[in-house]
Amino acid sequence: MSTRTLLLTSLLLAATGCPEIRDDHFACPDGLCPSGFVCHPDDVCRRGPVEDAGMADVPNVDAPPIPDDVGPDTGTDTGTDSGQDAPDAGPVAPPVDLLFLIDASASMATAQMQLRESFPDFILAMATGGFPGEDPMFPPLTDIHVGVITPYMGTADYFITTCGEEPRFGHDGVLRTESAGSGCSSLPPWLEYDGSMTSAFERDFTCKAQVGMMGCGFEQQLEAVAKAVTPSDAPLRFYRDSPGHADRGNDGFFRDDAVLVIVLISDEDDCSVQDPEFYDQDSTRYPASLNLRCIEYADEDPGPLHPIARYADLLDDFDRPVVFAPLVGLPASLEGEPFATILADDRMQYAVDPSDETRPRNVCERGVGGVSAFAGRRYVHLGQQLERVRSDVRFELGSICQSSYAGFAERVIGAVFDLAN
Repeated sequence: MSTRTLLLTSLLLAATGCPEIRDDHFACPDGLCPSGFVCHPDDVCRRGPVEDAGMADVPNVDAPPIPDDVGPDTGTDTGTDSGQDAPDAGPVAPPVDLLFLIDASASMATAQMQLRESFPDFILAMATGGFPGEDPMFPPLTDIHVGVITPYMGTADYFITTCGEEPRFGHDGVLRTESAGSGCSSLPPWLEYDGSMTSAFERDFTCKAQVGMMGCGFEQQLEAVAKAVTPSDAPLRFYRDSPGHADRGNDGFFRDDAVLVIVLISDEDDCSVQDPEFYDQDSTRYPASLNLRCIEYADEDPGPLHPIARYADLLDDFDRPVVFAPLVGLPASLEGEPFATILADDRMQYAVDPSDETRPRNVCERGVGGVSAFAGRRYVHLGQQLERVRSDVRFELGSICQSSYAGFAERVIGAVFDLAN
């Protein structure tokens, strides 16, 4: 399925005035339907075939009939000897707290644009249970919090010209309320999606997703996520012994009964720093150039970066289901391969770009001037460690260089329902 097809479907929904999705059908008074739906005599678009007039008022024509002799689901026999059990109610759509980490570095312009274009399709899939032209795979999600953070966590009070303002804490893992998009005003810390495909929701996320290009070359993706989701009374602490923001700067976003979905989008590997001297341009302990330090010292143990176990332990301690989904530097052909295979692949090794020795080598590229990315090895290591923790933590790894993010979105949504049911 092409990004163009998905985008046209979203545009069709917006253009034809079909904002409401209820029980897998659209209320479309003008009779136009998106791909995969059929216009019924009552001017409602449904996934099933056109039935006779008597079926026009049935919300979901594909729903299985309920036998007459099936009583309420009380856990006891209904008193009949038909031998039939009450039909399975099917998978339950849980509330979802959807946290996006979006890289704000200058190299992310194309990837940010692709995210803005594909997000309406992501929401459409959540709202209908599948992608256009496909059979529904799960019930619609109707209760979603959506928030955005960036990986800029400051530079430990060292001033670095390419890292903008606030060198102490940076954006600090706090949900974004500002946008770098033209015509965008300030927004609440998170958006709430209630099952209605409204253009306002898409517009507001488009603004939120424009985090700009003025981030920092020291991208601390995992540390930003950790600080965003950690409550202040947890033992985990951050730079200058500061507490987490789950119940402070991000208070109200995270809900105890929701599946936590973390979608991390970056073209660089995690560089979550624990030694402040790492930022000192004149450091004798870390003599490599600033642009290469994140790969030169990433494998040192102990080293200047936080160990991956810090983040695996954090997710293991969560008392709710978690889907962690990095869309990062990975050759597209390696999607779905075992983690050990990915880490052993020659393309995934840290290396300097032979044509420009001031920067790391790309491990994937898409088109001239398109998306490219450095090896995301630390995310793969995190996936390995998460395999050994609770069964209700899912790790979905995707390549940022894919031509479409539809397959990645489908796997993420599928993981939500696997965990909720």
